[in-house]
Amino acid sequence: ALRTNIADTSLREAAAVLTDLVERPAVSGHEWSVRRSVLESLPASVVIYDRDEHFVLANRRLKDALPALAPSFQAGAPLREMAAAAHAAGYVRDSGYPELDAIYDQDPEAWIEGFAATYRVGHAVTERRDQDGRWFHVTNLRTADGAHICLRTDITDIKQREKDLRDSMRKIMLRMAMVWLVSLNVAWSAAALAASTALGIKDAASAAKSTATCERAADYAQRAA
Repeated sequence: ALRTNIADTSLREAAAVLTDLVERPAVSGHEWSVRRSVLESLPASVVIYDRDEHFVLANRRLKDALPALAPSFQAGAPLREMAAAAHAAGYVRDSGYPELDAIYDQDPEAWIEGFAATYRVGHAVTERRDQDGRWFHVTNLRTADGAHICLRTDITDIKQREKDLRDSMRKIMLRMAMVWLVSLNVAWSAAALAASTALGIKDAASAAKSTATCERAADYAQRAA
């Protein structure tokens, strides 16, 4: 829920500004400067392509994160050029699209075409891991006139907190299992003692064997926790 709220906030903050930038580009120099300042202040990386898949702009946050794409971030550069540059730099190996990730090394041309195609959908949301290990919530959307907007929101800290929570839950479950196994071991020990008294050595040995098994399981659970 937290991750969704962050992504939705970024999208809401960006939508009006970015749509206006793309659909009404003929503005005064001052107005353009104001909008560009707002774009740079957004808590997300942004890139925009027009309806013909030509580069319009990207904010500094994105350029700093993916410096090898700088040559493709030139006015009028085609979208495919950016996809090819991303592959050449080793970017986007973990794209959020398993079918693309599977052909990254085997068929670079198909990957480039496929990755460019992800920018043509009306609306799509994925999680992507960059080459430096950081995670991003990626939103692709199209404006009414067909221009494309891509926003990347850093969710690395959220992913780490989720992992920490999973690890904590795992430890809790293991400790619960350990308590149960120890309790079971006590019950088996009592059964073994009763068996040695009432049933004879052979059956008592079987009971003792079961007790040893429980002891090993309890020891394993304790070490795993």
